[in-house]
Amino acid sequence: MTDLSQTPFPTVRSGRRPKPRPGSVGGVAVRAPLLDPTRTPTGPRPDVHRRREVEHPKLEKRRRSIRRSARWVTWRRWFTAGGVLTTLGFGVLVALASPLFAVKTVAITFSGSSTQTADIESVTNAMRGKNLIRLNVDGRVEALRSLPWVATASVHRRFPNTVAVTVLAHDLAGAVELIDGRVALAATDGSVLSVVSADDPSVAGLPRFELGLRSIPVAGDSLAEPAAAVMASAASFERRGAGRLQRVVLADGEVTWIVRPHPGDRTVRVDIGTPRESDVPAAALTSVLARRGPTLRAVDLRAPDTPVLELANRSAKR
Repeated sequence: MTDLSQTPFPTVRSGRRPKPRPGSVGGVAVRAPLLDPTRTPTGPRPDVHRRREVEHPKLEKRRRSIRRSARWVTWRRWFTAGGVLTTLGFGVLVALASPLFAVKTVAITFSGSSTQTADIESVTNAMRGKNLIRLNVDGRVEALRSLPWVATASVHRRFPNTVAVTVLAHDLAGAVELIDGRVALAATDGSVLSVVSADDPSVAGLPRFELGLRSIPVAGDSLAEPAAAVMASAASFERRGAGRLQRVVLADGEVTWIVRPHPGDRTVRVDIGTPRESDVPAAALTSVLARRGPTLRAVDLRAPDTPVLELANRSAKR
């Protein structure tokens, strides 16, 4: 055995430690090459691009078959999608050109006069024979709404060959007399629907309004107040059906109605007072005319709660 007591150790000066050298640990040289960071290993380097081991021929054939099957499935999906799209496109082209979808029936829902119905048909007749799929529905709706007396209009397709048209007209109040001898057909909201001659068939049987207009409106205009209030109040009486309104006169800020209670009766003058949009005068006059009695000449409704009746031969207060 070796006597370690006789083995010399490196001397270290007091207060200073020796600077370790590369390849040494605690001042003791280490000769192992793997622990020396300054030494390049000389052993063989592993081959990171090692060739794959040769597979069994049957396994390689099976792998290739799976890859071919996967490619065929992908191509089959693309072919199927292309075939479906082609079929749909061909079907759309056939439908756009097929006479099966030609418009044969135009169903019109409207409750206005015969003249207004003729105006609607002049717009909708252009749709007959057209392909229902390619039909310009929005254009037909705009053409109908351009008619001045139309409030709302709608056009819907009903396959295979029907078009449904629904038209709602403005609530017509009557004919407003103009300074040039013509009349303006006006709605209850004061909007002018059209301007026609005084003897036009469309104004036959309509109430006449004398509003003292100084200007001539055109279709689409709105009459200035109090025209709208006067016509709305008069239309309220017309809707009740208690009598027939013949004429409405606005003069000196007072409204007067000329009413025929029943066919063949003489007309009755009704003083309404200041123009206002209210159902009260119409309700009061309906109540008065509902009671059979002496023939009336005039009714004063400026105070609707206490109407004043003027009979054909004397006056009475109710």
